[in-house]
Amino acid sequence: MTERIDLDGTRVAGRMPVAIDTLAGRIVLDVPSGCQPVTPASIVAIRGVAAHLGRLSGIGIDWGAGTGGLAIAAALGRAVERVIAVDVEAANLVATAANAASNGVGAKVVTVHADGFTPLDAAAADVLAGLDGRVGFVVANPPGCVDDDGLGWRRHVLAEAAALLRRGAPVLLQISRQYGRARITELAGSGLPYRYDGCVAESGWEPFDLARSELAELVHRYAAVERSGGGSYVFRVGTGAEARDAPAVAAIEAYEATGASPLTRWQLHLFRRT
Repeated sequence: MTERIDLDGTRVAGRMPVAIDTLAGRIVLDVPSGCQPVTPASIVAIRGVAAHLGRLSGIGIDWGAGTGGLAIAAALGRAVERVIAVDVEAANLVATAANAASNGVGAKVVTVHADGFTPLDAAAADVLAGLDGRVGFVVANPPGCVDDDGLGWRRHVLAEAAALLRRGAPVLLQISRQYGRARITELAGSGLPYRYDGCVAESGWEPFDLARSELAELVHRYAAVERSGGGSYVFRVGTGAEARDAPAVAAIEAYEATGASPLTRWQLHLFRRT
């Protein structure tokens, strides 16, 4: 069942505390300068994790923790013993630790300096050692990738997590609607030991804000994939009775003609380790 998430008009959050109301309670994130911002995709992922705490137990990992929103949401679960928040940026880890403490879950969130699941110091190696087959869940809100079809980091999360996860363990992965169902379900293929169990949380229609340079870069990458025969993406363009699904090429053309960003739905998807 998909949890519909209302963003309450929230857009990209600035470098100031961000309050996010979830089904498990309010989470307040301080976002110091230089740290990963809280975006609409982040908010849907945080609220989606908090809405599905019944799926989480034992030791979990928040891949690319940013300022800790997903780790904190997961740590609110009664059956969750510990959440290992991994990030390549030391400043994000400092913010995660402070946010976990201020939200009352500091004792359950452990910060680890790592590049993905690869430790970058001895302390990180100690925390990650011996986890093969013991991890109860992974949560992640990866960035888009401009070197492939956009899903490269999601493939990396699933591939690297496979050896760590116990059988049946969930991976809650933020992937927005524009990738299309075929691309999303195919993430569980390619020889990876997962099954795809569907979208479990999503926003309403939200702008894929092409005024943000990183999102504009992604859409142009999608268009290049389409032009090379790699399959279409699915945005929503137009308004009212004229609203329609459109590939990335058409979404760019519509934006250039009208100045209105195409729309997508920010979503959280569930994969299970088989």
